[in-house]
Amino acid sequence: MKIYISGPYSKGDKMCNVRKAILVGEAITMLGHTPFIPHLNHFWDAICEHDEKFWIEYDLKWLPCCDAVLRMAGDSKGADIEVAAARWLNLPVYHKLEEIESLCPHCGESKLYKEYDDRLGKDVIACMCGWRGYDRQA
Repeated sequence: MKIYISGPYSKGDKMCNVRKAILVGEAITMLGHTPFIPHLNHFWDAICEHDEKFWIEYDLKWLPCCDAVLRMAGDSKGADIEVAAARWLNLPVYHKLEEIESLCPHCGESKLYKEYDDRLGKDVIACMCGWRGYDRQA
């Protein structure tokens, strides 16, 4: 799934909020999905500044390209607008990573399970298709 990351940006430390969104995006990638992180516009805005209205309109144009939204915790007028738009588009809105199903990066299906790997001496994530996620934490 393509998952839109929605959450605070302008309240508090902007760079801290960008970092949090990137880490959430990384976690979504580890679940086998593709994140869209509008917080990355922070770097574009640092070079070519635009007002808040521009960024909200710009980001909302990407929302229909996504399959779901993950709403990060925290007050945010922009994130509330994004969630309302997602609901209008009938997109699922998640509030926790645990609500998002893991997908196999090889076959794209949700047939993942944990198994113990004797060679590595730890649990790994594996899929019914034969893929084994040695580089991921189980």
